[in-house]
Amino acid sequence: MKWLLCFVFACALRVYSKPINHGALGPETECLKDYLDILDKIMIEVHSISQADDEAAGEYFICTLKKRQILGDNGEINPENIYKYWVEVYQTTISSDSEEQQIRDAAKECAKLKDDKFPILALKIKNCILEGAHKLPFVG
Repeated sequence: MKWLLCFVFACALRVYSKPINHGALGPETECLKDYLDILDKIMIEVHSISQADDEAAGEYFICTLKKRQILGDNGEINPENIYKYWVEVYQTTISSDSEEQQIRDAAKECAKLKDDKFPILALKIKNCILEGAHKLPFVG
């Protein structure tokens, strides 16, 4: 009986310990391996809209955005992949053409961002994605 209770508890813990409102985070997890020395900074940046000035954290976001094909090698930003990010990671359910268009328009706004420094550009993109998730009530 003890083993059965332990098994049930372990299964419940596994289910409830998954990130809330986040789907597939494979690229983010892969990139973390290379930036463990600044993990504290990254965890703050990941969950907040911040000033885009921490180049060390920006390097992490370059990694994740490139793996998700949101940011290209020449600084180009792919709005279609920002759209996919909102749908996959935030597990967004689109219930109308209007909602889909709002997400696509927000992604196009993020794609207009520019900066000469890639780490700063990556932070700006991250902020734009978070702002979009907050502004669009059906995202997340």
